[in-house]
Amino acid sequence: MSTAEDIIQDKQIGHSIYMTRYGTGLSNRFEKDLNEGFNKALANYIMKDPATKRGLATANKTAHDILKETYKDLKSSYTDEMREYINYELTYQYNNTKGLAGVELKLIDNTAVTGIIKETPIGNYETMSSWFSSASLSSYNNIVSTINRGWDEGKTIDQLVRDLKGTKTLGYKDGLLQTSRNNARAFVKTSLKSMETQTQTELWKANPDIVKKYKWVSVLDSRTSLICQSRDGRIYEVGKGDLPPAHPNCRSSVTPVFDSNAKQSEDARYSISGKQPSGTTYREFLKRQPAWFQKEVLGKSRYEAFKKDSNSIDKFVSPAGGIYTVKELQTKGVL
Repeated sequence: MSTAEDIIQDKQIGHSIYMTRYGTGLSNRFEKDLNEGFNKALANYIMKDPATKRGLATANKTAHDILKETYKDLKSSYTDEMREYINYELTYQYNNTKGLAGVELKLIDNTAVTGIIKETPIGNYETMSSWFSSASLSSYNNIVSTINRGWDEGKTIDQLVRDLKGTKTLGYKDGLLQTSRNNARAFVKTSLKSMETQTQTELWKANPDIVKKYKWVSVLDSRTSLICQSRDGRIYEVGKGDLPPAHPNCRSSVTPVFDSNAKQSEDARYSISGKQPSGTTYREFLKRQPAWFQKEVLGKSRYEAFKKDSNSIDKFVSPAGGIYTVKELQTKGVL
């Protein structure tokens, strides 16, 4: 019989998939607002079309002010979004644990939520705030250095704005500001995953009598990184172990390992096992999923092999952690 840990793990993987989709929508909105700021800063140069160094310096200062305000507004709205998201995540984890394991968690307060937003590291940045400061300066330096250099070379302002913005034919992805846009999208997805796992950690820290350890769960498909493959199924002590994201666009998640002495209510739907999971955890998860999900994860050929023998999933990955192609698997006789 499945335990509360098993069921919650399955739900958490599905939850993370939906959160990834939410992150894509959120990054689209973030990029749209960022583009509006970029367009306003670039329009400033076209409007002023400076003929002297002094005029160029004035246009640069205005662009600087516009970008500072753009990133300030983005930071404010994104902070509000993260506060709403964290509170949603807390409610989800609370209801999931109470409904399945029959264990009621003590929720963290608003001060702790603010702490998560302000103090959670985002990728290579110490905090969310440090990313906004760095991104604002980087975008400004990109624009101003391009404008100044091109102006000295005799290029027109229209040409320079086109170099920065890109061309409509290529969806503006060939502009020099595309790097800033890419960084913004990576930031949104990385920060969302960071907030998700840090929220869970803080919730578990507040309930040491219920959750003392947690498990790393990776998605096993052709896009899974070597580091996530190696961490799949590892058990860590709360507050002392690694947390997703392990890299940009990381899809791994974490699930609680309940303390065997945690007191369950009489209406608990599943028992707490207190066991230490072993083996390829994702295989067991995948076996319980519907055919359409298995096909989406594995692809048609791997799905057919998995359907015949679920242990074949171990043969899809090389000893070094690489993902074998279908042709390689056919050569090896796996497919």
